[in-house]
Amino acid sequence: MHKWYGWLAGLAYTLPYSISGLIMGSFSGVINRKRAMGFAVIIGGICQFMTGSIDSFAALCGMRVLHGAANSATNPLTYSLVADYVPPEKRATANSILSSAIYIGVALSSLSILMIKSMGWRWAYQFMGVFGISLGIGSLMFIKEPIRDRFKKMSKS
Repeated sequence: MHKWYGWLAGLAYTLPYSISGLIMGSFSGVINRKRAMGFAVIIGGICQFMTGSIDSFAALCGMRVLHGAANSATNPLTYSLVADYVPPEKRATANSILSSAIYIGVALSSLSILMIKSMGWRWAYQFMGVFGISLGIGSLMFIKEPIRDRFKKMSKS
């Protein structure tokens, strides 16, 4: 399986990641971002959980494709929500923090190596999947869809 790692971590994940972000970006102004975010995170969590349960290389590739697409869908939604939640004079800082969080998450993901060594890769993926599903449910429960153009309305007053 090690000889296929580049395929699974590379093309099977990054190609749908690239495409999905572009597609979701075009919809982020017309959909309920809270629901889209929550469901994208839940789908990503399900894909991670399922990855720990499958024995087929084709199914593993499929889970990587779906996980990449779901994960990427959250990026434009997040930036769009920041644009509505954060006043214009603080938006650059908020977006910088958000951009940094992506790389902090990648760094923290290296901790999964410790989980894999102690509990096995299947358990690690299932654990991360349950965590992702929980975050998605939390997103649906706690994120509020802001009123669009709130700051434009405030500046006209």
